[in-house]
Amino acid sequence: MPTSDEAASTEIALHLAEYSQIKSEQRERIQHRDGLVYTTITAMAAVVAATVQQHNAAVLLLLPPVVIVLAWKYLANDEKIGGARRYVGEQMAPRLALLAGATTTVFGWEDAHQNGVYRHVRRYVQLAVDLLTFCFLPACALAGFWILGPRPAGLVIVSVFEAVLLTGMAWLTTVACIGVPFRWFVRTSSGG
Repeated sequence: MPTSDEAASTEIALHLAEYSQIKSEQRERIQHRDGLVYTTITAMAAVVAATVQQHNAAVLLLLPPVVIVLAWKYLANDEKIGGARRYVGEQMAPRLALLAGATTTVFGWEDAHQNGVYRHVRRYVQLAVDLLTFCFLPACALAGFWILGPRPAGLVIVSVFEAVLLTGMAWLTTVACIGVPFRWFVRTSSGG
């Protein structure tokens, strides 16, 4: 039968192994997420090049759905990355500190880099970059289609549907970056 010190050591070792696994997955997700931005830029360049080469503005309608799929994958990975950080900081660190009898913060970096002087600015800059990449530039493709024409009725309907989807993606991107915007618009449980 293991002693309480041996049991605590085993539990600490398990937590550290879990931490190592979580950080490994987090690194992979960060690399994948960042790669999605480059894939999006490549897709944009390919669609613009095909539009110019074919002299066909309808090709621009390919861009919004492709970017929406890539943006969704980007946001999903970003949520998992943040979820891992929150889990380590809010669940693992307190348990490990208790087991180890630590008097200082365990895994302090998980929160420290989030609390810098420019923390709020970073969130809004990230929002601007994400909206530019995943919403504004595909919207420019729609505008290009509408301006350059010809505009067959079926493709106009498709373009309007894509515009609605881009608006939804802009909302999701905003919520993912800074939380629910326009808090006055969302009713609270207290009725305010």
